[in-house]
Amino acid sequence: MTRNARVLEVILRSAGRGVAITRLQKLAYMADLLAWRTLGRPISELRYARDRHGPHDGALYSARDELVEAGLANLSEGTTKDGYDFKLVTLSPVAGQGSHDLTAGELHIINHVVQRYLSMDLGELLNDVVYKTTPMTKVERRGGLLPMEAEKNKDSNELGGISLEQVLRSREEFARGEYVTLDQLKAELSEK
Repeated sequence: MTRNARVLEVILRSAGRGVAITRLQKLAYMADLLAWRTLGRPISELRYARDRHGPHDGALYSARDELVEAGLANLSEGTTKDGYDFKLVTLSPVAGQGSHDLTAGELHIINHVVQRYLSMDLGELLNDVVYKTTPMTKVERRGGLLPMEAEKNKDSNELGGISLEQVLRSREEFARGEYVTLDQLKAELSEK
């Protein structure tokens, strides 16, 4: 399975319900943008261009189709209350947990993006969030590639070079009881 299909599967699994293709594209974009800003790299292999409805990469459809052909997702059609047609992508009930090679940081970012933007009104998500992101504001012409690389490590650098992956590893170690108490640290420092 391609990386893009695995990313969509993780987004859908995190959502816990079907997601319309337009929103799925924006969730992937926001996850990749946040990953550029905190991890210094994207999660997916999508390359976003400015389109009429925001950042877009047609490769998302191939990834969606890959999930459907593998029996991991289903497609259904619907109409919004405003009369717009949409395609809903839903994980198949028989889809297992799936295997992926995403890091703890990438999974954390996807879960954060889904939690924050899944239920947001689509117009609000587009107008108040997506269209105002720096890569979208840098490209005026339709079809122009968004300069995602320019966002590399911006959030990490603003926080003094903090590593999301290291923070998550440290949390796991702490939860397993792998830590040093203040008294132990003091004793170790006084020995030196």
